[in-house]
Amino acid sequence: MTKHLIIAICLMANFTHAQELTDKEILRKMQAKEIIWGEFYGTEVALVKMKSTKKWGMYEVDRYMYEENLQYKEIVPPRFDSIGWFEDKPFAIVKRKKKYGILLNPQEIYDAATKVKCDYDDIKVVEKDYEYYLKVKVDSKWGLLDWFDGIYVLDPSFDSAEDVPLFKIDDWNLDTYKNAKQTLNADIVVFDKNNGDGVFKARSRETQKWGLFQSLSSEAIDELIPMTYDSLRFTPVNNPYTIVYQNGKLGVYLSKWTFDDEAKQTVECIYEDYKRYDAEGKPALAVKKNGKWGWVDWKTGEEKSEFSFDTPEELPFPLYTQDY
Repeated sequence: MTKHLIIAICLMANFTHAQELTDKEILRKMQAKEIIWGEFYGTEVALVKMKSTKKWGMYEVDRYMYEENLQYKEIVPPRFDSIGWFEDKPFAIVKRKKKYGILLNPQEIYDAATKVKCDYDDIKVVEKDYEYYLKVKVDSKWGLLDWFDGIYVLDPSFDSAEDVPLFKIDDWNLDTYKNAKQTLNADIVVFDKNNGDGVFKARSRETQKWGLFQSLSSEAIDELIPMTYDSLRFTPVNNPYTIVYQNGKLGVYLSKWTFDDEAKQTVECIYEDYKRYDAEGKPALAVKKNGKWGWVDWKTGEEKSEFSFDTPEELPFPLYTQDY
């Protein structure tokens, strides 16, 4: 054998080794039915549907091998009817038995595939301010799901995905959030981000009424206002009362931090609007009734002026002494 012939054979062998296998050859070797190529965090991977199970998995496949030496590495086992791409997201959407689920990054969560619960009729991914939100549909209602922990931020109680508001649970509030939903049987829990003192509003899953609570640990929950209101506001910092709502009208509930066991509703929910004032260092409250403005004693509920003013700016200085 001549020198030139040996070189030619070596070059041909190297060229053959570097040849890219066809999809047909890869499918035959993997005993698979379909293959789709894409990327997984910068690495070329393939979604592969196996013949035996007709389920999809994700694999790293070395296409530059002889067919008999084909090497591939399983990233996601073939357990799903379909798998979406991660596309730099920390999760992908999967489907099984006509239901959707969330697949976490299997490179970071070793048992990510076994944790998937395909419980949702539909999933919409919303990206806002570099955060991902998952709106999920169960039966005919939509809710908001924490994609990592798999808990409902908002229970499925909205008629459309567009009706579902977006907000996040801070990691340090997560244990309190879980406890509040279970202990209070709440479908919505919203924390007061301004005060940062463990105060939150919660809505009863059964009655759809709101209350106000505080938890300084992940276990103990202190009731500030019972779950009896259509809605309510957080208590402002250093303020002796907050506003509660029933049937479209507002009233006043005293702050437990100021009045302790004497905290209660003092002003009936009969007013249409309100505005807080500082009257010589004491908090005063103007309210609107039947389209007109007047003063009310927020501690007793007693009206302290005629209701004859069109705007709160027309109100004279409160001539009564507000007990504080």
